[in-house]
Amino acid sequence: MLRIDISAYQEDLAIIIRPRCPKCKKEFMLNLKNYYPGKQHACWACGTVTQFDTALAEKTQKQVKDLETLVHEIFERFQPE
Repeated sequence: MLRIDISAYQEDLAIIIRPRCPKCKKEFMLNLKNYYPGKQHACWACGTVTQFDTALAEKTQKQVKDLETLVHEIFERFQPE
């Protein structure tokens, strides 16, 4: 089961997914704001390094940026004039 935590404090958005290591199956937290092309993640339990897919990371960053823009617009609507 995919676990996702989404939180926003004022204008700062955090989207945390909890995938499992492909080798040891331990769950880890990954903030999608840190999912960039060319980066990698090392499992805290077994040390397995997983390279981030470039095309998927680029698509993810665009979607995160679009969602941040939307959250910012919603946040601004609730600010006193």
